[in-house]
Amino acid sequence: MRGDVRLAIVNEPILGRLNATILAEVGKRKLLLQQVDNLTARIGEKISKVSNKTAAGNAEFIGILSYYNSLKNRTAATYDSLSAKKSELEAVNNRLNEWMVANGAGSSSAGTGGALGGITANLPVQCPIAFVIMSAAVIGLTLGYVNIINPAKKY
Repeated sequence: MRGDVRLAIVNEPILGRLNATILAEVGKRKLLLQQVDNLTARIGEKISKVSNKTAAGNAEFIGILSYYNSLKNRTAATYDSLSAKKSELEAVNNRLNEWMVANGAGSSSAGTGGALGGITANLPVQCPIAFVIMSAAVIGLTLGYVNIINPAKKY
């Protein structure tokens, strides 16, 4: 049975194109689902790092938190609704970043948590070049390739 389907796809060009289209659409949806999951986890991690003292009585944070909770539990049945959910999660992430910086909670909570720690905390997500440059600098400093005092010195 399975071989018959594959044989039909090979012998019928229109079925082959349909199969390719279906695989491409499934791939796009899986990628979008992964992006939504990663964004949801990133926001949840930032929220968990905010101290209760910082968040207590802060109406803006409570609003962001309640909107995030309703959004993460919303089911997205179509690709368009999933894409809209991702856009809304990105907006929540940006609002949360702004709130964290404004309330002094952004120095370590919004960073990458990697080798750079909180250095990238205040950089927007749209700054991949700055991140790459900073990453290269940290790697260079760590490995001893960059001499900050005398950059012209040859090794």
